[in-house]
Amino acid sequence: MAMELEVMNHGLVGYLKAYAIQESLVMRKLEDRAACDYLIMLEHPAVVTLGKSADEGDIINREELVRKKIEIINTDRGGGVTFHVPGQLVIYPVMDLRRKRITVRDYVRGLESVVIDALKEFGVEAERNPLNNGVWYDACKIASIGIRLRRGISFHGIAVNVNNDTDISGYINPCGLKDIRLVSLKEITGRHVPEERFRYIIEEKFRDSFGYPAAVKTRMGASETR
Repeated sequence: MAMELEVMNHGLVGYLKAYAIQESLVMRKLEDRAACDYLIMLEHPAVVTLGKSADEGDIINREELVRKKIEIINTDRGGGVTFHVPGQLVIYPVMDLRRKRITVRDYVRGLESVVIDALKEFGVEAERNPLNNGVWYDACKIASIGIRLRRGISFHGIAVNVNNDTDISGYINPCGLKDIRLVSLKEITGRHVPEERFRYIIEEKFRDSFGYPAAVKTRMGASETR
């Protein structure tokens, strides 16, 4: 029998609150590997996060971030420095990779494929970068990825620039890369992207990519901040 997938749609959730949600689900999976897997989709208030390979020097203007009351949080995910803002869709799968017999490399490539396939539904041909993880469009980065595994259970995930402002020049070097430009789906298409439709397509592509049943069990989460 295929593993079931529970989809948890939330609104605006503080970063540490979202982390606590993931932690509780990881513990549930570790206690009962037969339990369903989870797909969390949400947005964060403005926050800068530093992954395990982040360089403090990639925060260019810490004083300005503090002045604007934008939190800077160290995390246990992989990757470098990332800026989350409203309008960006953050996707946190909590999956048992051992049970699904998926390698870490294939899992990362699978997440990238989910986003690439979803963007095609909006007429956007995105691609991988052979040197850097994530999803790219015309040499601009549209999605960043950073994960962690705990005894085969994945958490953290991928952030897609959908309707958000991507001008973060002067704040950070995203993912430790200098002189790169971020881009959003809204910028590419020239129009606001319906959020519910984009989430639905992401879920559909995620189920297809990782072999989950088409039936959906969705729990709507109330908008909240930390």
